[in-house]
Amino acid sequence: YKNRFGTCRVPNRWKENRMLGKWVQHQRRQFNLRNEGRHSYMTDEKVKKLEDLGFIWNCPPITIWDKKLEELKQYRDEFCDGKMPLEFDRSESLTHWV
Repeated sequence: YKNRFGTCRVPNRWKENRMLGKWVQHQRRQFNLRNEGRHSYMTDEKVKKLEDLGFIWNCPPITIWDKKLEELKQYRDEFCDGKMPLEFDRSESLTHWV
């Protein structure tokens, strides 16, 4: 996910890999339990490994604006500019947003 999107901010309900989304949600829940002093399976070692990857522990819901910004970044990275044509096959909604 990080190699593809440049972040470890996996949505809880990521359609392409629901198990990964659920796993990430579980890691965040275990981390929060640990921080509250409650029983948790999250260890210092796991925290370090996840943080070394750039794992995001607390992330607010992603808005449509955030999603479109990420799509625009992907377009820029692929085509080396932010000048999207008015008709772009892969994402008509992105062309309207831009």
